[in-house]
Amino acid sequence: MTHLPEELARAHRSVLLHDARQERRRRALSRRRRSDRQAAELARRAREAVVRDL
Repeated sequence: MTHLPEELARAHRSVLLHDARQERRRRALSRRRRSDRQAAELARRAREAVVRDL
């Protein structure tokens, strides 16, 4: 019974690490998605400009 707090602490640490990792991945994904969206928007504007010029 004396080692229980240590196991709890270890489990808590691993959960925190996992959460931090998930959060980092989620942020990286949203950043990538945002740049993809900007690229798509730029491509669309470029296409519209070409259509206007024709």
